[in-house]
Amino acid sequence: MQKSGGYFIMKRNLFCTKCFNDEDFEKTTGTITHEIKNEKFEENVEKFICKNCGEEIIEDEDFDESLLKAFNDYRKSHNLLLPEEIKKIRSTYALSQRALARLLGWGQVTIHRYENGSLQDNAHDQMLSFIKQPDNMLKLLEKNKKNISTKLYKKTKEKAETLLLKKSLTDNIIIKKLQSLNKKYSGNKKFDIEKFYNMVIFFSQNIEKLWKTKLLKLIFYSEFINYKKFNTSIAGTPFIHWPHGPVPKRIYALLDILIEDYKAIEMQDISDHYEGSIIINKKDFNPSVFSKEELETLNLVLNKFKNYSSKELCNQTHKEVAYLQTKHNDFISYDYANEIKI
Repeated sequence: MQKSGGYFIMKRNLFCTKCFNDEDFEKTTGTITHEIKNEKFEENVEKFICKNCGEEIIEDEDFDESLLKAFNDYRKSHNLLLPEEIKKIRSTYALSQRALARLLGWGQVTIHRYENGSLQDNAHDQMLSFIKQPDNMLKLLEKNKKNISTKLYKKTKEKAETLLLKKSLTDNIIIKKLQSLNKKYSGNKKFDIEKFYNMVIFFSQNIEKLWKTKLLKLIFYSEFINYKKFNTSIAGTPFIHWPHGPVPKRIYALLDILIEDYKAIEMQDISDHYEGSIIINKKDFNPSVFSKEELETLNLVLNKFKNYSSKELCNQTHKEVAYLQTKHNDFISYDYANEIKI
């Protein structure tokens, strides 16, 4: 049994310490005031009134819950991170509680305590807010490199670099323009560079000597077939009408992003029987970014067109209503997806 602010708190069965009643209580709601660093915070709480003498009783778990609410109200009034925000920062970098504590040079249980409601001090809060930004995490990694294992350093650095890349791509003006297009040109989905990149990797890993022209047609069929089946595209890729068939809008800029920013592919120019560029992948395919249905569509397109030459696939797209009903540089509406011949 405890007493706080004039209220008795019972751990299990209700019991009035004033009159020793343990049977007759009335459940009600009221408030309790907690004092945190000389500031008072009033919280709603469930109470039990002893019908024999009028004593107010608050159970342990209700008291603890009200105290956590008071801590959070304190955090909000002082612009401190909430426990769930601290957990999100940690999970963003895929770190355990102990791994993050080691990286920051704190006690092993510090992060555990903060995530479970203990109030952090200002210095710790500022550091946690600082590493929310991946470029700051990279600075911390270099500073504390000697204090952590090589495995933890490499893993966290790779994650931070990936997040930094995503942030820079989110700010990329070309991607922003593609994401702002009417949904009928993106298949009811905002353009997703991560999925587009992994579509490229998927086909380049599964097709030997993949020509760029063939790749673009495979992406076209993947997007439009998925829309036909599920009323949504895979990556939200907008297409325009070009002489050799449908191609993604701003395709050269997108390929530059995959080459220069993601460092995911290379393009090798070939002058042989057929002149053009082949795609060479430098990173592994990540199936986790796709749904089960999207993976089925990708495999359907792969199995259907894997052995087609670039010319055969171009000729196939030229027969599609989506191509026949549009002119050079026109956007191709996903409304034509129902007419796809596959």
